[in-house]
Order: sequence, then C-alpha cells, then structure tokens
Amino acid sequence: MSRSFPVDAATRMAWEAALIPAASPPITTTRSPTGQTLAHLKALRLAAMATATTDHPLGDAPVECWLTDMDGVLVHESQALEGGADFVRRLAELERPFLVLTNNSIYTPRDLKVRLLESGIDVPEEAIWTSALATATFLDNQHPGGSAHVVGEAGLTTALHEIGYVLTAVKPDYVVLGETRTYSF
Repeated sequence: MSRSFPVDAATRMAWEAALIPAASPPITTTRSPTGQTLAHLKALRLAAMATATTDHPLGDAPVECWLTDMDGVLVHESQALEGGADFVRRLAELERPFLVLTNNSIYTPRDLKVRLLESGIDVPEEAIWTSALATATFLDNQHPGGSAHVVGEAGLTTALHEIGYVLTAVKPDYVVLGETRTYSF
C-alpha cells in the first residue's frame, strides 16, 4: 500500500522557483495544505519576483545547484513525499547539479540510493552526501591516514575505510560516535 505525504507550500514553491520557468505548468496540480493550487503559488512567486528589489545579495541569480535534505523533504521513512520524485527527475533533466544530504550515518550512499529508488526516487549514488562522509572528510583533512575507534554502523566505518583510516580500539587518533543500533543509554 502506497501512502502520499503532502509537501508544505514553501517547499513546493522552492522546488518550482528553482526548476520551472514561469510559462511552464506546475510539477503537479495538487493543492497545498492551505488549499492553494500550485499554479496560484507560482503566480504569487512571480508577483513577488516582479516587485522584488535588486539589492538582495543574490539578486535575480538563477539557481545553479541544489542541496536538499532527504528525510522529511524527499521521503518520510520509506515513502516518497508527494512531488519528490518529480523534483529529482526535473533536476536530472535540466542537468542541474544537486546533492541529497542526510545526517544519518548508518547507511552508505549506495544503501541510500537503493532505499530511495524503492520509494520511487532515482538519485545517483554520487549525489548522496551523508554525515559519515562529512566526518570522514573532516578527519582526513585533520589527520590524513589516521586511526579511529568507531561506534557506528557500515555507513560510518565504510566512509572511514575509504579515506584510508585504520579502525582500532588501541590508541586511536580519534574516537568517532555515530548513529547505531548496537548501544543504548
């Protein structure tokens, strides 16, 4: 059984503003939680753009890349949120660079790619950035080729192995604590 989770109007407007020219139809014709059609929201966005001042630091610069959170923005647990697949598909069609971000360090990007695909969202593995990858990058910049004692799952240990870290409990350079199902408080 498939469930559809609504996306808030602000998220939908951001998706529309980033991806769709003013003359294009909206991604879907569903209504926002406030009952407004997306076409109406697009009209509001266009009106706001027409009256906006140009002294904003970003001015009218087009969106050149997109960063989006995964959980609660594209998916809720294992279900795609309404419009999420269309949004990612449109990014790919426009060849717009994007990253899907998550603070979940349990899974590798490959694992998450499969989980997203099972929910109907096709995201390339290289477009998924996890907190485990961020941690590994940080540690590699601080102390390349170091060692760490890790409390965490495959996403974290894999990221550290991939940067050349040795995982050890004996005199590690760092102790890294990530999300895991193997301990409790």
